[in-house]
Amino acid sequence: MFRRTGDDVHRPLPVRPGSSRRDARRRSAAGRLASRPETLDESGSTFVGRRQTAFDCRAEMSLSFDPVDGDEAGLAVVANERHRYQLGVTRRNGRREAVVRLRIGDATEVVGRTPVGASTDLTVAADTDEYRFRVDGEELASGAARSLSTKVTTGFTGVFLGPCATGHGTTCESDAVVERFVYES
Repeated sequence: MFRRTGDDVHRPLPVRPGSSRRDARRRSAAGRLASRPETLDESGSTFVGRRQTAFDCRAEMSLSFDPVDGDEAGLAVVANERHRYQLGVTRRNGRREAVVRLRIGDATEVVGRTPVGASTDLTVAADTDEYRFRVDGEELASGAARSLSTKVTTGFTGVFLGPCATGHGTTCESDAVVERFVYES
């Protein structure tokens, strides 16, 4: 699913040969994400999502990304523009780091940070109670599943998980290379 954009700046992540588009339990993809200045707060942001089809699921991504200060790419768990969780790779004070950001309504909080290398494995694992965010296999933070429920978000489309990228006001100088994206339920 692309979010409110029809231009060709977004590069879709094709399903790999040998995996069926009808296979709802596991999908694998790879490709490049060209970011836009828009964040996930705004329409037109770079986000390629897949509907969450079960409470117990996992989205994994191998990411190569060399951001400048302010650029960010990673995995997002999105109910809508005002209710989402992000696990991203960014650069702060000259150092590459993974960051977990939770947005519920008007409140946004960074709940975890850790240094990362040039290539990083990001994972979001979900169950009925929470979303757990892992970086290179180590749990970094978690967020309550209830906060993205339709009762809280007042939406009806459910939750989407997938790769995202933003320049936080500017276009990223380099694309985020998604070496592997897998969704399993």
